[in-house]
Amino acid sequence: MKAILFVLLVFTSCASSPPPKDFKVTLYQAFSDTGTIERKQDDGTIHVIYAYDPEFNAFIAMPVDQWTKQLKYEKLLIKECAVWR
Repeated sequence: MKAILFVLLVFTSCASSPPPKDFKVTLYQAFSDTGTIERKQDDGTIHVIYAYDPEFNAFIAMPVDQWTKQLKYEKLLIKECAVWR
């Protein structure tokens, strides 16, 4: 019975298309020497947020090596979903 439930879960987990993504993720780079996080904008300007700026509190951080592993994992999920379909 457990095996049947597992198989059903695997087949139904990617059975439908994902919900539409109605937001954009914006990535910033941290600089310890200036106490800032920064992002190059589409127009070439740099958006700088200093650690003492209240806007800084709206951000979270992740080590680059963990972010790389997360991206690889997401790509694997996408690939596996395509295979399962």
